[in-house]
Amino acid sequence: MTTPEEQQPAYDSIQTAPVAWRNNVYSIWDRRWLLLAVTLAAVVAAYYWVSRQKPSYRASAQVLVESETMKVLNIQDVLSTDTRDLQYVNTQVKLLQSQALIRSAAEAMKLADDRLFLEYLPTDADTVRALEKCLTVAAERNSRLIRITAVHSSPEMAARLANGVAEEYIRQDRHRKMSASMEAVTWLLQQAEEIKPKLAKSEAAMSEYRQANHAVSVEERQNIVVDKLKEINIALTRAHADRLVAETEWNLVETAIKTGRKPLEIALVADTEQVKGLLQKRGDRQVALATLLQRYKEEYPSVVAAQAELKVTEDKLAAACEAAIRGIQEKHQLANVKEDNLKVALHEQEQEALKLDRTLTAYNALKRNAEADRALYDSILTRIKETSVAAKIETTNVRLVDPATPPKLPAGLRKLFVLAGSAAFGLVFGAFLCLFTERLSDKIKDYHDLESLGAPALGMIPRVRSKLTREKFSVMQADADAATQDTVAAFTKGEPCVRRNNLYAVAAEHFRSLLTYIKISPHTKSAKVFLVTSAIPGEGKSFVAANLAETFSHCSGRVLLLDADLRKPTQQCCFGISSDVGLTTGLVTDVAHESLIQRAKNSKLDILPSGGTPVGPQELLRSHRMEALLAKLRQQYDTIVIDTPPLAPVSDALALLPLVDAIVFVVQFNTVSRDFLVETLQKVRTCTTAPLGVVFNAVDFKKYHYYYPYHGKYAKYYPQHAAGKAS
Repeated sequence: MTTPEEQQPAYDSIQTAPVAWRNNVYSIWDRRWLLLAVTLAAVVAAYYWVSRQKPSYRASAQVLVESETMKVLNIQDVLSTDTRDLQYVNTQVKLLQSQALIRSAAEAMKLADDRLFLEYLPTDADTVRALEKCLTVAAERNSRLIRITAVHSSPEMAARLANGVAEEYIRQDRHRKMSASMEAVTWLLQQAEEIKPKLAKSEAAMSEYRQANHAVSVEERQNIVVDKLKEINIALTRAHADRLVAETEWNLVETAIKTGRKPLEIALVADTEQVKGLLQKRGDRQVALATLLQRYKEEYPSVVAAQAELKVTEDKLAAACEAAIRGIQEKHQLANVKEDNLKVALHEQEQEALKLDRTLTAYNALKRNAEADRALYDSILTRIKETSVAAKIETTNVRLVDPATPPKLPAGLRKLFVLAGSAAFGLVFGAFLCLFTERLSDKIKDYHDLESLGAPALGMIPRVRSKLTREKFSVMQADADAATQDTVAAFTKGEPCVRRNNLYAVAAEHFRSLLTYIKISPHTKSAKVFLVTSAIPGEGKSFVAANLAETFSHCSGRVLLLDADLRKPTQQCCFGISSDVGLTTGLVTDVAHESLIQRAKNSKLDILPSGGTPVGPQELLRSHRMEALLAKLRQQYDTIVIDTPPLAPVSDALALLPLVDAIVFVVQFNTVSRDFLVETLQKVRTCTTAPLGVVFNAVDFKKYHYYYPYHGKYAKYYPQHAAGKAS
């Protein structure tokens, strides 16, 4: 079995919920008179307060803070003030607002004995506090100017206060800088006395060290040692290269001898000058001997002499080769000895350089200390002289550029400021009250409130501002009558028929939209019996029931309007029919119900009135006769609309819930509370599973156009719609 919630008609809203800020604006606009009342009360109270205040005069003096930096030492700023920084100007503003400066200014101007200043102050008032309340100090934007403003009931006193504070500030600034200079001189003298013994000690230590290490000309000795070390290093490099060459030559000669090669076959030996000369001479001897042997025999004296000379030459050549080999060996040995000697000399020179370097390092440290102490001492002596002179000169980077003058007119802008501030406060507080009362109110105002309660909306009916007569309770009939009058008037004049702006056209159109939604909804399009009820009396449920039935009668065959409100019937008065007999008669007697049904004037709608007020209406509606009567009416009519009492005071409508196909619940705009509506809907859903839909009634589209902006535009459109043309 399905639950009531599962059978509720689906409602797909095309209207988005207003955002939170827009809801707040709507709430404030809805209570705009409260907002205006609170604002007006705040402005009136502020005006009353301002009117009771004594007139005040405002005088201003401007002080210029120039860009200047005062320094006493180069290596350390004993007194450094960078006035180019914005923080410096803000600091000066705070100094002008300080209690110490204000107290000094009050004493300098002798305000404690000034009757003009104390004229409006209590007898035991604090002069410093009073002066502080009169002053306003602010830095001018994008400048180095500081404005000092004084407010007083006397224009002369206002100007005097502003100038007095400015002059006291300049005097204190000058005194502060002179005091700082004198303090700097004192501090420099103390530093000089502390550095002087240190300087003497460092210079004495340097002198003693030179005497102890014989380092009178240690810088020159270091240069000599370094130059000599460079020379030995160069000589050693050359000796090493020579030794490598000699060693290579000797190794080649020694290897050739060991392999059995003849000395003349060794290139290093054969390339010597002496060997080359002997080889040339031996060649000449051999040529001469060969020439003689061609002529003479070996025993010939000339030949013998030539052979003897050749042998002598060969002996000399052999001796020269031996001498060349010994020369190469001796050269190698000499190169080794030379290199070793240079290494020893280099090592000794390096040791001497290291020793001298250690001596020079300690000496330089002592020398640097002495020079630093001397430079610091000389600098302090120089600055002592400069600062002593500067201390005697009264200089300041602050000066009064625009003294205050007595104003001619009182400061009226303050009243305007107070009134504007009170108006702003009233607006804010009034808006808060509007929102607060809105939060306290839980009335239903739009579709979204209904959807948040789980109640799908079928449609909305606009508020009809002028009261309908009993004969025109039906807006459908009233709209038809107005259309007929417009048509007749147009036909008489021979002009196109244009609908006039009447009260019923928009309401009738909304009832047609409600009928269309009921017909196309899958949950209600097959329903025949509709029960119309509301939560509390006065929500217009009888009005909705009558017009809904009238709308059904135009397009749904036979339609019956059943007035089941047996306690306070309305339909017979609305349609101008008799109420002597009706539903009560059919339930308590055996009279046929066909004879009790009446036809509405100028309509196809059938009406079954209540027929009087019975003793137990709830028992009659719950009886089997009522169930049987409704079953017969289902067979005779295509649509039945039942008007029932509201659910809050009585429970008559609950007895009919099991007998109907759909429920139309009427909720009047901005009338019923949220909690009460939730309780009533829960009661309905507990008693039946029939589909439930809500009709939002009496919506004032013009007054509350911000909740329903598009409906307001639609209301303007409809009266200009052409209804036809006269024939």
